[in-house]
Amino acid sequence: AVVSTQSTGEDIEKVIMHHIHDQQYTSALNTLRKKRNPELFYKHVPTLMKYIPRNTVDVLEQFGRSLDPQKLLPSFIHCKTADQKEQALRYLEFVVFKNKCK
Repeated sequence: AVVSTQSTGEDIEKVIMHHIHDQQYTSALNTLRKKRNPELFYKHVPTLMKYIPRNTVDVLEQFGRSLDPQKLLPSFIHCKTADQKEQALRYLEFVVFKNKCK
């Protein structure tokens, strides 16, 4: 059977939401990493930064320039713990110094 891109995207979204609902944050992040859909990153990174900030930033760095740092900035506004703040700073340093974002 032929599956349209739209339904595939919706199915992926459901899988990610299911993982998050079940507190399987690493599984949600792995699904995002495999599907390489920037819009899904922008939507789910705030939640993932809350629970698995180090792993989330690891994946964000892997994607480098394929993600728009300006769209990710809101994800870092609600960082409260020291680890969340440290990882947000790590990503911002990556964007500025290694990715040469201006």
